[in-house]
Amino acid sequence: MLQESGSITPKGPLEHLNPTFRDDLIRVQGRLGNAELTDDARLPILVPKSHPFSRTIIRHIHEHNFHAGTELVMSEFRTRFWMRDLRRTVIVLVGDDNLPVGRWPIGIITKTYVGPDGIVRVADVRTGSGIYKRNVGLLAPLPMKNEDDEPADVTLLANEDENGT
Repeated sequence: MLQESGSITPKGPLEHLNPTFRDDLIRVQGRLGNAELTDDARLPILVPKSHPFSRTIIRHIHEHNFHAGTELVMSEFRTRFWMRDLRRTVIVLVGDDNLPVGRWPIGIITKTYVGPDGIVRVADVRTGSGIYKRNVGLLAPLPMKNEDDEPADVTLLANEDENGT
């Protein structure tokens, strides 16, 4: 995607995003290019989905907004950043009996495991300190609504295969 000269190749996996290189960051151009918004809103910074920095941004937004739900976190995230499949990124709190709820680590589900009954029972969760395999009973999804305005639930992941797709 990036050429040795530092410019962005016109062809590649992100070409449909019309990426541009500005302030040493890759930004995406979209239909908001002519809107009367801040530069950050018109040209959001491209953030990789599986990078630890992405989790740091999400955690900061979540905590800065008094442990807000997913909809608010996503809205705030999108004011400056763009991440592929942000809505599909399942953000969870990882339950820990030794910590109060406000101190539970935040994580992103990276892979799910379906039990013999067809229900997701275990998930790999990436947190700031590593990747852990956890029983979904120990995970608390941040409140979120899906496209049909029905509350999303970790059991909706049962349709995913073992590769998380």
